[in-house]
This record gives sequence, C-alpha cells and structure tokens, in this order.
Amino acid sequence: MIRIILFNLILFSLPFIMLSLWLWWFRRTRPDHAEMKIWAYASVAGFAFMLAGLLFFRTVSDAPTGSVYVPPNVENGELVPGHFEALDTFNEQPPETSKVTP
Repeated sequence: MIRIILFNLILFSLPFIMLSLWLWWFRRTRPDHAEMKIWAYASVAGFAFMLAGLLFFRTVSDAPTGSVYVPPNVENGELVPGHFEALDTFNEQPPETSKVTP
C-alpha cells in the first residue's frame, strides 16, 4: 500500500519538481531570446507528439465497441491473460475470477 501511495505522490509532485528545476536553470543562466524560442518549439513539439501518441493508441486499440475488459486471472492453475469480451456475452455469464486473500 505504501508503494502505491509513494508512486502517486511522486507522479503528483513531478510537475512541481520540473517547474522548480526550470526556474532554477532560468535564473542561473539567463538565456537569450533565441534559446528561449528553441525551448518553446521543443515544448510544443513534445506536446504534439504526446497527443499524437494518445490518439494513435486509441485508434489501434483492439477493444471492439460494446465490449468489456476482463482482467487476467488464474483458472485451473493457469494464468489467463486479460482480454475483451462482448458485452452481451459478459452479461450472460461473467468470467470466473480467483479470490486472492492476503
């Protein structure tokens, strides 16, 4: 549980850490206008690549419309990987999942 909390705290604080590093670098080096322009173009390009990646993975997802994700589970001692099932099949007969006790 502590690992999950620490991971989320790190993800939450990462933008603030990056901003403080940026401000520290900016105040220390005092970059000229041309260098700042390069950083702005690099930031816009990074955002564009991130957006393109999100859209790409959304369109190539193998999840059919009207389906539900069934997480990985153990059946008869074998690990069954996660998969998508049609929604009507899922409503008729829910997949078996193993109960994990701590």
